[in-house]
Amino acid sequence: MMQPTPTIIILKTTAEHMRGVIDHQKHASDRLIKRANPGDLLLIAQLQPKGSALIRYAMWLKSQYPDSVQESDAIWGKHWNFIIEGEGGRELTTPFAPGEVKPNGPYRQGGPFVYVVAEDAEDFRRDGRLAPLL
Repeated sequence: MMQPTPTIIILKTTAEHMRGVIDHQKHASDRLIKRANPGDLLLIAQLQPKGSALIRYAMWLKSQYPDSVQESDAIWGKHWNFIIEGEGGRELTTPFAPGEVKPNGPYRQGGPFVYVVAEDAEDFRRDGRLAPLL
């Protein structure tokens, strides 16, 4: 029996901050991801100067916690209220822009994160876009 695809959440970051995300397997935000649980898959989308954000890295959600010790300042040189900690991170085999793959989806919206629609998550998995993690 095939396991269901976990909840998948896209987190956006800049090219400038991507190295810190990868090196520390952490992302920062001014708010918690409300519908996130340990074991959810976090897709890290690097914002592009023109066009859709490009997902090239993914990690499993480990925890979220307040940044009470200025961890974000040390990693990215800027303070955010919360740290989103991942684990088991990997570069995706084939980076992709979800807004181009699914132009009718919610993937071009603003904000720091977006939940991937369940049908789209299954399509991304089936098409091999989430390899090597799913």
